[in-house]
Amino acid sequence: VKKPTCLEDGVERHLISASIDGVEVATMVEDIKLPALGHSYDNSCDVQWDDSTYKTATLTWECDNEGCDVNSEGHFKSETLTAVEKVTKPATCTDTGRLLHEVSYEFGGETMYLRETTTIPALGHDFTQKDADHVTFAFAEDGKTAVATIRCAHCDATTTENVTCNAEVTTPATCTKMGTTTYTATCGTASETTTRQDVAMADHEYSATVEWVGTDFMKGRVTYECTQCGPDDEGHFKYEDVDA
Repeated sequence: VKKPTCLEDGVERHLISASIDGVEVATMVEDIKLPALGHSYDNSCDVQWDDSTYKTATLTWECDNEGCDVNSEGHFKSETLTAVEKVTKPATCTDTGRLLHEVSYEFGGETMYLRETTTIPALGHDFTQKDADHVTFAFAEDGKTAVATIRCAHCDATTTENVTCNAEVTTPATCTKMGTTTYTATCGTASETTTRQDVAMADHEYSATVEWVGTDFMKGRVTYECTQCGPDDEGHFKYEDVDA
């Protein structure tokens, strides 16, 4: 007399009649409750991944009992699952990678899996790590400038920067020897030095003595002697004849 639904019990009516010699003498009626069916879901579900990040997935099942009211409580059942992510192909500076998103749920005693794959953008070269491990220098012939070669933080690609070197005289020149300059190239925290013998020799510093020639003191010779170098060095002495 009333079919059970997913949420409501049904009724089955039993009629029991007694008759004697073909004449009905009694009728008994008994109603039996038919339990509510409860919603029934198969493994067909609608899957909605969140936006384009695929970090969660919402699974929605619909009751497949015949005649179930779509507006009844529980006709739709939903569950939001957090995806496990795994890089199946790492991205490089120039090539994209792949990222697997996977959710799992139990159905009928079995573990079911849903998977989606998204693209990992190419990393692009990274030349920001300017340290001793990523920078090398090539000095110009005079040492005053250098080219810094910077290696990518992810791969072996390189780029270059021109740098001006800081100069410091490390050995002063004398009147017999040129001095040296140390040039320091810097790029980020990386640095390198080179030395050039490029400081011009200093002039001799002379003191003079006069020696007269003859007894009339009309002619003389001036002897100049450097006070900075030894008598065996070139230019230590120089002479000049003069008239009184």
